[in-house]
Amino acid sequence: MANTRPAQVLSVVRHAEAGDRERFVGDDSLRPLSRQGRKQANALAKRLGESSLDLITSPYLRCVETLSPTSSRLRRAMMLASWLVEGEPADEALYQLIELTGEIGGLVACTHQDLMLGMFAVAIAAGAVPSSQPIFEKAATAEFTIMHGKLVAVSFVAPPKI
Repeated sequence: MANTRPAQVLSVVRHAEAGDRERFVGDDSLRPLSRQGRKQANALAKRLGESSLDLITSPYLRCVETLSPTSSRLRRAMMLASWLVEGEPADEALYQLIELTGEIGGLVACTHQDLMLGMFAVAIAAGAVPSSQPIFEKAATAEFTIMHGKLVAVSFVAPPKI
């Protein structure tokens, strides 16, 4: 019997605006979203909350706060993944997300700029076709299309206009 499973989409969101890293006093993993970032997170929830997706995020506070409104809207808990933290290998993170997407059927992940840039590079190297200009701004979303476990395309959604 042929596999008729439709293409799956893995949405990877860069965390929303969290203010200046240099001005924040304390552990950077605890830096919260700014007022602008909270507005972006709420706007993201309106867009991402239209479907039933599972949520996974870097445990850094700014990532958790970015997906929190989506989590509330979908009434779904977020999974925390240390391999989505800044400085972790982007290739390993992307392939773990692809595997989870295959098991779940749809997934939204929140991470940091370095991983998002790295995941895009890995996807292109793996043969995924870019179908839009890359956008790596805070609260932007990279949408990786997966068919039969293989990356086939990547597109980007601009951050919400606030």
